[in-house]
Amino acid sequence: MNRYTCEARNGARPKSTNICKCDLRLSVALICLLLANAASAVPHKAAALSQSIAPPSTSHNTQLYPAYQPEQYRPSIWRVVDSPIIQPGTLNAVAAISADDVWAVGYDDTIFSSSPLSVKSLILHRDRGRWSTVRSPNPGVLNEIRGIAAVAKNDVWAVGVYYELTEERQQALILHWDGTLWSQIESPSLGSNAAGLDDVVAISANDIWAVGAYGMADGKQSFALLEHWDGTQWTIFPSPNPGSRVNGLDGVSAVSPDDVWAVGTYADYQEDGGFGAFKTLAMHWDGSKWEVVHSPNGEGYSHAYELRDVTAIARDDVWAVGSYLPDIGANVPYQMLTLHWDGSEWKVIPNAFSTQSTMLAGVTATSARDVWAVGNYCPAECDNRSGHSPMTMHWDGDRWNAEPIDVVSSDSYLSGVAVVPGVTGAEVWVVGDLKTVVDFRVQVLIAHSAPEEAAPPVVASPPAPTSEPSGNSAPGMPRTGAGMDIITLYLALLSLLGMLLLLVGVSLQGRDSHM
Repeated sequence: MNRYTCEARNGARPKSTNICKCDLRLSVALICLLLANAASAVPHKAAALSQSIAPPSTSHNTQLYPAYQPEQYRPSIWRVVDSPIIQPGTLNAVAAISADDVWAVGYDDTIFSSSPLSVKSLILHRDRGRWSTVRSPNPGVLNEIRGIAAVAKNDVWAVGVYYELTEERQQALILHWDGTLWSQIESPSLGSNAAGLDDVVAISANDIWAVGAYGMADGKQSFALLEHWDGTQWTIFPSPNPGSRVNGLDGVSAVSPDDVWAVGTYADYQEDGGFGAFKTLAMHWDGSKWEVVHSPNGEGYSHAYELRDVTAIARDDVWAVGSYLPDIGANVPYQMLTLHWDGSEWKVIPNAFSTQSTMLAGVTATSARDVWAVGNYCPAECDNRSGHSPMTMHWDGDRWNAEPIDVVSSDSYLSGVAVVPGVTGAEVWVVGDLKTVVDFRVQVLIAHSAPEEAAPPVVASPPAPTSEPSGNSAPGMPRTGAGMDIITLYLALLSLLGMLLLLVGVSLQGRDSHM
């Protein structure tokens, strides 16, 4: 109990000191009244205490901006999983088939004696409650997996890029899991052009899209790359390219076979031959062709906008995430970018992080009120080049809520997120990388949050008192049912009993004084 409450109670205490000289019946009556009064104040004092006591904190859930949290938002408790590999590595994406069938992909930086540097593709699998490495093809000297999607336990696709020494150029990498092993599937040839794939979505076993970019080996110009699997082979589809210099796709998601979204970035040539301002790029597949759909961007060449991932829930409910730089020439931090498609246009949705350097790289959803995004944020001491911390964002249908993940690291990022299907509540896996504090080695980062690990609801600000409390509701508190009605009736009877005893006591005391 706080000091102010005690002082208020003492200040209200009756100043009469002759209560002890009163008749015993008067004392009993007054005690009944005081008890009734004190008991009736319990719900109100409980409400005041519940508003003044801060919610318990947890090391896995630090709220950066509590004012932006809903009053009864239930934050997740994130637990970082011990790395299943000892060598340096990075994870780019994750896909969940079930609670005990989860895939994560990326690359590791193992150095071989036969080569100055060799980057191998990295595939991790969670089975029977533990993560382990699964052997994967490495057709080039530099291999990286950037996206993964699952149709079934024995039908999983992964895409990325590899560098072929004999061809001396970058090529698209496509891998398939048949339930037993991973094998490389031939990607359509693009001649002498370099190519890479960044994401993949599986609608069905014979309807899969992969997106990325291809272009000249010298990097002077690039184009959006759209590839489709029809159950037999991969085929390149024509893509619109609004940028005269750069076009690329980083994320893809689908509602149905005739409702597919892809997002990325494009840029034009400047007069001096350099890059123009980078802008958001959104494309839509209607079942017959891909078309560019207008998305928000800054004006002129002083801005940089990019979209990194997209998740499609329904035809009128699609989210895309990324980042933007308000002024390229100024020393200002990146800001996270969250766009929403409502069936007619893309709109920027505000979020809590308006003054801190933040970037989003992945997003997924299970419903309109359950959307998850991941990336990183830069604390006050961060210099935008190091010192980043991993962060998850959750959309509950009303607003974005920040859920940073505490890790011991000098620099860390999250790139992929997946929600386990068919689980009541949200069981979420996120992946990325971190730099160790001691030797600054890059290691894989895996974190997990399950429904049974949810933290208590967080009250960001005290509920506003109601102007006319109804029934047994204390100001700002909801009604609590029949139990409180019984208590109220009991208190009324107790108060009435006290008044009756008081009247009887006064009457008897008056009679005694005349005798």
